[in-house]
Amino acid sequence: MIARRFASDEVGNHFHPRMPNKDPERFLLISGTVKFWFEDVHGLNRTMDLDADISGPVEVIIPPYLIHGIIVQSPVAWFLEQQAESFDPAANYSREEFNLLKESLKK
Repeated sequence: MIARRFASDEVGNHFHPRMPNKDPERFLLISGTVKFWFEDVHGLNRTMDLDADISGPVEVIIPPYLIHGIIVQSPVAWFLEQQAESFDPAANYSREEFNLLKESLKK
């Protein structure tokens, strides 16, 4: 999937289970600047500032069960999400479902 997003657009805030199409998810920033953020089930957070206009295309590999998203920092950003099979919208799980998963691991 090739997508174009604009300044301040937020995409993501979801995670994927272990499945052939998203294990791992591969994201390629082709042009523009984004802030990529991640959170694991243990509450560890990480952000990455990516600028394909300076460094060239940047690939991010996202393992299963890692909630993630981007915020576009440049006027326009183009990216490619690589999938081995057809997109399945039912395979995107929400922040609420992620929080339930985190709570279940505490027990």
